[in-house]
Amino acid sequence: MERYSRAFDEFRRICARFCDFGTIHRISCDFITAPNFTKIFIWGVALYLIALFALFRADFYYNDDLKTSVMDISWDHNSRYFATFVLNTLSTLGKGAIDASPLLQILGIVFVVLSAMILLYLIRGKFDLLGVLASLPLGLSPHFLQNLSYKFESLFMCLALFLAVLPFLFQKHTRIFCAFSVLCLLLMFMSYQAANATYIILSLYFALFMRADFKQSAGFLGLCALNLIIASLIYKLTITPIPSNTYSTDAIIPPSAFFNGLAQNLAQYFATIFSDLKQTPYIWLIALNCALFVGNAVLYGSRRIYATFKAALFLTLGFCASYGLYLVLESPLWEPRAFYGLNALIAVICIANISLLFCHSERSEESQKNPFAILSEANLKNNQNRDSSPTAQNDNLCAESTHSAPPPLAKIIFTKIPPDSAISLNRKHFNYGVFSH
Repeated sequence: MERYSRAFDEFRRICARFCDFGTIHRISCDFITAPNFTKIFIWGVALYLIALFALFRADFYYNDDLKTSVMDISWDHNSRYFATFVLNTLSTLGKGAIDASPLLQILGIVFVVLSAMILLYLIRGKFDLLGVLASLPLGLSPHFLQNLSYKFESLFMCLALFLAVLPFLFQKHTRIFCAFSVLCLLLMFMSYQAANATYIILSLYFALFMRADFKQSAGFLGLCALNLIIASLIYKLTITPIPSNTYSTDAIIPPSAFFNGLAQNLAQYFATIFSDLKQTPYIWLIALNCALFVGNAVLYGSRRIYATFKAALFLTLGFCASYGLYLVLESPLWEPRAFYGLNALIAVICIANISLLFCHSERSEESQKNPFAILSEANLKNNQNRDSSPTAQNDNLCAESTHSAPPPLAKIIFTKIPPDSAISLNRKHFNYGVFSH
């Protein structure tokens, strides 16, 4: 552990050279002090506690929980060193971990709710009860219930989800985003590796729907891919993962059989999902939200064919990539707890659908006359008053008021941005519009 501590300190010193901690502090404060943050956070935790009350009341040892509670056990054999570190910090002086359930599970719920609130902040642009309800598939899907059933590992599984979502809070600042991505992905790999699919899904969404044109989308997606590759190589080569011979390995499909193995894993993944959900109402929720997502593109896209193509492309790539890096492994894990990407995909679609539907249904008469009135006057004024220099524009694009949420991004996903707007003028730095070209 001392070697990893020294490596982490060195990485932190390198990050300090490239990251503006003042900007990090400002963005974090904007997020925490946004209107209704505390109220919606409490509502979110309460909803999860109500939904999982029967699970907590059962108070049973799931899978290897009993072994964890009585033995001096760690997850180092699965290369989850950060999970072991946290467990040792919470454990007693003797052998075994403290059975503090459901406190560890409740702490895991806190991380899930924070992850959902980051998505609401970035996609919906505000915190409200409707948004929290839309984000519930992130942590209350049938598959993620297995993660929450563990008395001990549920904390690390939820923490891994939070670490995969957190970097996107800083996506407007390239250097900060890259540093946070690599660091958070490393900690995520050392907590629970399957959460990498969440990072991939969010990368696809923000690349396709929060960038102005193909060049910006491809650039951001390439940047996210580079971050994931760097973190994966560091984890694989430097931290030296220890292969597991129990139910899965970290061996990659050989090049000679790569495409064949990839197709087999993808087919097995879809077959497993369908087998799990075919007799549950959840599969109809997925189908309905996918249909609404495409329907929103058709109804509200400034260029309907282009908007529909983008929506269909995201759904296709999203479902294929929702298994994450496990797709390229020789023997991946087929347990429900590994399906993080599917949970994130459905949650993102639900949030976007709710935001778009209620955006257009709640417009005032003035807004209906002006299709660009979705952007608040205050936000436009703030954008217009920014310094015209490229450096100042780049810094100010993220400098939201500490008392207001960011612009309602999802509300203008399918809306054309006028060419003379302040946001349009700043496209070379960051652009909220999607189907404007």
